Amino acid sequence: MAYENLHAKSERVAKLEAEVYALNNKAQYEDALRKTLDFLNSKTISDEDAYYANIILSGTYKRIFDYDNVLLYLGKAEDFANKIKTNRQYYLDNVVCEKAFALFDIQKYDEAKSLMQELANSSYKHIDAKSQPMLIMQEAYLLYQDKKYGDAEKQYDIAIDKMKAINSCDLPIIYGKKIALYGEMHDETKMLQAYKNALHYADSCKIKKYHLYAVEIIRNTYEGMRNYNMAFKYFATYDSLNTTYNADGFKDKLKELEVKYETEKKEQDISLKEQTIVSNRRLIALLFIAIGALVLMIALYMAIQHRRKLIKEKKQSELFTKQLLHHIEIERKRIATDLHDSVNNELLLIKSSLIQKNAPEIEVKMDRLMNIVRDISRNLHPILFEELGLKDSIENLVERIQKNNHFLLNAELNYSGQLKTENELQLYRIIQEAINNILKYAKAEAAIITIDECKDNLVVEIKDNGKGFNVSESLKNKNSFGLHNIIERAKVINGLATISSTAAGTIIHIEIPIKK
Repeated sequence: MAYENLHAKSERVAKLEAEVYALNNKAQYEDALRKTLDFLNSKTISDEDAYYANIILSGTYKRIFDYDNVLLYLGKAEDFANKIKTNRQYYLDNVVCEKAFALFDIQKYDEAKSLMQELANSSYKHIDAKSQPMLIMQEAYLLYQDKKYGDAEKQYDIAIDKMKAINSCDLPIIYGKKIALYGEMHDETKMLQAYKNALHYADSCKIKKYHLYAVEIIRNTYEGMRNYNMAFKYFATYDSLNTTYNADGFKDKLKELEVKYETEKKEQDISLKEQTIVSNRRLIALLFIAIGALVLMIALYMAIQHRRKLIKEKKQSELFTKQLLHHIEIERKRIATDLHDSVNNELLLIKSSLIQKNAPEIEVKMDRLMNIVRDISRNLHPILFEELGLKDSIENLVERIQKNNHFLLNAELNYSGQLKTENELQLYRIIQEAINNILKYAKAEAAIITIDECKDNLVVEIKDNGKGFNVSESLKNKNSFGLHNIIERAKVINGLATISSTAAGTIIHIEIPIKK
């Protein structure tokens, strides 16, 4: 939410804005909502104050991705804007701006496009300088979706020029969009230059999330281009950073054109034969039958080839994912071992030296630092996983979570070691990812991990009593890396992961076939 849009605020609104901003940054969203609603319920506020309060309220809802309420309170802000007599158009235009951003976020592009065009027609007269390049960037994205790549590139360049004059630290957002654009244009040189520019501004501003964003975008772009080697390279880069904080289509088109050409050529030949052999109707009939059979055989052949191609690509994709995860685990284990065996040992030597020098305060800090190193090492790769096995490793995870968080976590494990060690590690990663998501987003008080050996399947469930979320919408979001990670890891061990969520909580259900 661009609070900079707010204009001619009273002291009360300015104070409310600052307090809500601070609460939102601490993820204290309920307190932020309550404070804003209390302000709105006051009988002494003016129409301008009510307008700003509704804008601020919609901003808090946007932080928690509740877009129904975002649009609801923007509508209420519009109602108050219509009551303001002085400079009314300013207030209305800024509501339109915020609505355009919200509709774009939830992929209602046609509605967002209409509102953005309305603002562009007025040359963004009442829109602040920071919001203007973001609107232009969104217009460029819609041109990109319509495959108007040249127009999209020009719009992105306009947005970049405007953003440079305001806040260059947000430029990685636009350069990230240009990476995807140049990927679709198959212009790898420009794509890599856009990636380089994104990293430059992200690193110069020391904004790690923008660095991660740029790496993820180029990885997705290379994967979309089916350049799996480069995709693997940037995936490994992304995973490392995150731990520490279309030739085939052209061939198909060519084959389609070849078949079309051959068919048209045969039809021309038939027409010529019909003109030259008018008297021999039986021959013409037989010729039609032969051509029909030939076309049918070609169509059948093409269908079979297409199916084989799809099966081959699916197997290649699954193999790529399996190899990728395998290499990542090897790298995680190496880093964890280095932390445990090298860094931790060096810290022990330093601590021993400090004990001899009688420096108790520094010893305490060294203990805290050693614990942090141990936690990072455990998160990278569970200690002695190969010796302990899945069951004991999960119990250690539960104990560690219980110890470090105000959170009730239980485990009911009916498991006798039916999976291979490498598959056990993938299942452990799934459970670890699910618990991390619960701690970060669910606002749950408790969760339970269950593993049950059935006749032919190993059934795993992770349940929580959190606030829930829209599963289908989240899976459409490219930023939902954790959910896709769970699903893909389940596939690697021949399992099937299903995710269901309501306001009463979330259930991740995984079935893995086992051989007895």
